[in-house]
Amino acid sequence: MTPRTQEDFKVAEEAAQWLFRLKTEDTPATHAEFAAWVRKGAGNLQEFLFAQAIWREFDGIDPAVHAHFAASNDESDSSVVSLAAARVKASPPPSPPKQRRTLSWAAGLAACAALVAIFWIALSPKDSRIYTTDVGDQKAIKLSDGSVVNLNTQSKVEVRYSARQRIIRLIRGEALFAVEKDPERPFVVITDNARIRAVGTQFNVYRSSQSQTRVTVLDGVVQVSENEAAAKNAPVGADQTVRLAAGDEAEVGTSEGMGIVRNVVPNVQRSVAWRARRLVFPGTAVSDIANEFNRYNHLRIRVEGDALRQRRMSGVFDADDPTPLIKFLSADPNVIVTKTADEVLIQPRDALLPPH
Repeated sequence: MTPRTQEDFKVAEEAAQWLFRLKTEDTPATHAEFAAWVRKGAGNLQEFLFAQAIWREFDGIDPAVHAHFAASNDESDSSVVSLAAARVKASPPPSPPKQRRTLSWAAGLAACAALVAIFWIALSPKDSRIYTTDVGDQKAIKLSDGSVVNLNTQSKVEVRYSARQRIIRLIRGEALFAVEKDPERPFVVITDNARIRAVGTQFNVYRSSQSQTRVTVLDGVVQVSENEAAAKNAPVGADQTVRLAAGDEAEVGTSEGMGIVRNVVPNVQRSVAWRARRLVFPGTAVSDIANEFNRYNHLRIRVEGDALRQRRMSGVFDADDPTPLIKFLSADPNVIVTKTADEVLIQPRDALLPPH
């Protein structure tokens, strides 16, 4: 695992501050400031999502630690972290909300920031790692609890295990998860707009380049929800959580910055065919087909023209060989295909005609 820099810790602290601000200042101005902060850095949103997960951990910590934070937020970081870390493993179940201590703004912020520090410091390299695959590569990773992550091409995950939760960030690409049961430690997969929670199950998660997350369940049950930041801006009455059983599928899409969870017609074959390096397209736009082939091959396919990009096709292809697709499109008299050493350009013929 790459060591974290001082800048990483700075971003983590800012994420903790934003988490608490959003919980205490639910105003359009605050939301606008938060959106600007997210856009400032590629890792800002991911750190914020991790801070959210840690905040949930904080609800289960011994009430004495809450009291300590409220009374001692001026102590050194090391003493606060040490006390909280010593209590995390022995935490009792969360008390009812009405019985929880209400923290001051400053104490709550100190608590959240300290908890972020705890998890970054306490997790050993074997419990916090990043795994990636390059173009065309696939990888199977067995985690410390026995769970297995099958990582598809051009994908990246970050694994963060704690005493109370197993958190996987799917930063890009696609992964199939086979989860070992552990009721005391839920298995949570996070993308930029979705949160998938499971105990013991198998499910596939695909994070597309269009900021959509598709979840397909092969075995067991999972719960799919929006991230809290997206849920704040969701329209009234919009579905925000769905429960999926084996054979079910859902997508979390984006609409004007909002994540919307919706059930879709399941296509399990499509979602797991990549394990056999097959691509299944059930009436898929040509632009999306090209993007899928580009994930597996160094020969890039580029499609021009809105009508051609949106044209829909069906078929099953070898992920490593786009030749049949290129031949099929070349046979269309309305399409021009131009090949170079590293690119295939597909254009509508009328785009090359001189203007009248």
